[in-house]
Amino acid sequence: MYTRIPFVLLFASSVLWGPFWFSAILLLIGVALYRYFVEAPILMLLVDLLYGVPLDRFYGYTFVAFSFGMILLFLAEYIKKKSRFKTFYEKNIS
Repeated sequence: MYTRIPFVLLFASSVLWGPFWFSAILLLIGVALYRYFVEAPILMLLVDLLYGVPLDRFYGYTFVAFSFGMILLFLAEYIKKKSRFKTFYEKNIS
């Protein structure tokens, strides 16, 4: 918990003031390290609400970053359940 709060603050500040690729890298790190990192889709929704525009290559769909965050969160949680990968939180509890 002591590392999750500063990481979420860093992730939120990168969403507001940083480039998208930096936020995407932090999203990947957060989903890999922390269990049920639900802050990721919420902050990616903020990215879409602030900067998202409908593009023709996505057939006018605006919420691309939010969808990317949700898919990545569910996929990472599924892979973590099926593997022996321990998250940072689970290592510190036991």
